[in-house]
Amino acid sequence: MGPQGWGYGGGWGKRGEWVTLWTLIMVAEGPVHGYEILMRLKEAGISLNPGSLYRTLRALEAQGVVESRWTMGGGPARRLYRLTTQGWAYLRELRRLLQEQRRVLEEVMERIDKLENRGR
Repeated sequence: MGPQGWGYGGGWGKRGEWVTLWTLIMVAEGPVHGYEILMRLKEAGISLNPGSLYRTLRALEAQGVVESRWTMGGGPARRLYRLTTQGWAYLRELRRLLQEQRRVLEEVMERIDKLENRGR
């Protein structure tokens, strides 16, 4: 399974793709509860309503890249999310695509800089 919609003409810049990527990163950093993901996203400057996050987590779980289990603690039961083996492969593929896009973006920026220097 590859990351659909990622890459050339695939929607980079759409908020949903970035939320998915950030959510995967937060889950990959260690087993985490949804509320903790929301707080960490907020610290990263990403404001997200809980419904959007939980829809994203459910979609990732349906794809097999994230799994969850209920935990009991000093309060109500909560879901603890973690990345699956398939999730790690998915994250590595996203990283590869981002590296390629970074290379292309750097080339575009260099060309724009050359054009600006010519126009002065």
